[in-house]
Amino acid sequence: MWDWRLGKRLASGKGGKSALLSVAMDGDGKTIVAVGVKQVLFFDVDGRALKSKPGIIGTMGKKQTFLSATYVHKDAFVGCASGEIYKFSNRRVVKVIQAHGINEPVNSLRFCHESGGVISGGRDGLVIVFDRSLKQVGGAIDMAEDLDGDGEADNGSVNVAITSAQLSNR
Repeated sequence: MWDWRLGKRLASGKGGKSALLSVAMDGDGKTIVAVGVKQVLFFDVDGRALKSKPGIIGTMGKKQTFLSATYVHKDAFVGCASGEIYKFSNRRVVKVIQAHGINEPVNSLRFCHESGGVISGGRDGLVIVFDRSLKQVGGAIDMAEDLDGDGEADNGSVNVAITSAQLSNR
């Protein structure tokens, strides 16, 4: 864990063997979720050490490629290659929903400060907002549509703006 403002390492630990594709930290900075190919790891921040424990998928889901992650309060939300979102509470999957088309990966997940829910972006070109219980809020935004009224498909330009705005708020 690196503090880029101070330019120093705050904590470190050993991860899994495969590449990590996304990392998210809970709101109080005490737990990190890291996801990748067939792995979900939770790291507890203990002073200068990061202690890892695997996520428990159980019978609700399956090991697969996990592409994206975010936190909503103490719950971790993980986007899957299957198009599903897994909700983890205390390292254990407690809910699974088919958020995007089957085998249409959930490429991006972000916490929405305004609604307290999750925004997902999938390979199917849809941006969908969910509340923290993973109930869809409103309709999906189709990135292939003409959203700005110029007569041409926007092809993801709004998705980039949403991601940039979310990142700049931190």
